[in-house]
Parts: sequence; C-alpha cells; structure tokens
Amino acid sequence: MKKTYLITCLILTSAHSISADKAIMLPADHIMHDARTHYFFTCLKGAYEHLAGAHSAATSTYQRLNKVLINDPALMHASLHLAFAKKEYATILAHASVIDPAKEEQKESAFLLAQTYLMHDMNDEAAALFEKLMAHYPTENRFEYFATIAYGKTNEHEKAHAVIDRALKKNELAGKHHLFHFLKAKLHYTKDTAAAYAAAQQCITCNPLFAKGFFLLGSLEEQQKNTAAALTAYERYHRLAPEDKTILDKIQELRSHS
Repeated sequence: MKKTYLITCLILTSAHSISADKAIMLPADHIMHDARTHYFFTCLKGAYEHLAGAHSAATSTYQRLNKVLINDPALMHASLHLAFAKKEYATILAHASVIDPAKEEQKESAFLLAQTYLMHDMNDEAAALFEKLMAHYPTENRFEYFATIAYGKTNEHEKAHAVIDRALKKNELAGKHHLFHFLKAKLHYTKDTAAAYAAAQQCITCNPLFAKGFFLLGSLEEQQKNTAAALTAYERYHRLAPEDKTILDKIQELRSHS
C-alpha cells in the first residue's frame, strides 16, 4: 500500500510540476492553479516521506515549502508532527506561543504540544492545554483520556475522576471504556486498593485482550499477597504481550513461591 501511495505521489507531483520556461507561456490563472497543485502534491510527498521513515527527506521537503507557504497551519502541523517523530521536542515547544487551540486548523498542533508537555513533565501546562482542547472540542474523546493522565500527574484527582465518569457515560466511547477503567485503577492504586481492584476487573472485562489491564491486576493481587491470582494475571499478560521479556523473572519468582 505504501509503495502504491509513493508511486501515485511521485507521478502526480511530476505531472503537475511546472518549469519557469513553461510558466512564462501560460495565463496567470493557469500558473496559480498549477502552483497550488504543485504545492499540494509536494506536501503529500513530504507526508509520505515521513510515513516511510525518510525523515531527512521529509524535513528537506517541508523546509522548501515553508519558504513559500508562510504561516500555513497545515504545513506547520506536518512539520511539528515530523519533529515529534524525530523526538525533536524543543522544536515543538518553541512553537507554543503561536499555537492557538481555539483555532480548528491548529487543533492537531495543540494536541502535539500538549503531549510534548506531558512527556517533559510539564504537567500543569499539559493539564491547562487539555482543558482548553476539551472545552473547544467536546466531542473529541481522545482529549479526555490524556487530560485524565495530566490531572493524575498534577494530583488533581477530583478532576481526573470527573473526566473518567463523564467518559464512561458516553455510549460512543464504549469501545474505549477499558482505557478509562484502567486510568481509574491507576488513580486509586496507592490510596484505595479495593477501588483500584474493582476498576482493574472492569478494565479486563471490557477488553479481555488489553494486556496492561492484566499487568495492573497482577500487581494489585501481588500487593495483597494473593500469589496464585497474581501469577495467573501475569501469565495472561505475558501471553498477550510476549515481546515483554521483563515479566518472565516475576513469573518465575511467583511460581517458586506457589
């Protein structure tokens, strides 16, 4: 699929490219139309280079476009998305003052910035930005998930639980309910073991294939000295996430005590 996409991008970009010599011979409206089309497919080319992992090529493509498409919000987001993939977080943070979450065309850039805040433990900034995103785009449920994480990190547990409870009442989020039960269990983990256990059980009931839910349940069972139950949960986690070899020592340890 990626190969077909690349070929299509290159063919279309080539077909719509225009040389300076030819431009002189064309009417102004034709030149403008052709230029816009060329920029569009050059953006598409940069996006594919990004998806294909050719980050240096994508950077070069976007830098060329930035010289002609000044302050274009779509191009800004594409550039920031690439910076995020390259882990050049300083580039994203440097754009904080020009990103307005109230503007629809900058919504995705604001989302990247908020995630960058979280990754750098700038939790107050992350929580404040996610609050704005939730206010401006109440149907965008992904913001509720990340806002809950931010509130947990700022110890604003009441706000976190309020967001979780609101999310769990939304029917359209039924397929994501396990994620919010998971976050609820983590919020309760150190303060209310019974509530954390109940939320973890709800999590794996909603999605029996959610590996992290079984790891969390195993941790809670182990915390309560329920060795057999902890072992069962950890073994289920390992079956669902076999790439995580770190759990094998824990499983072996519990087996030796069972």
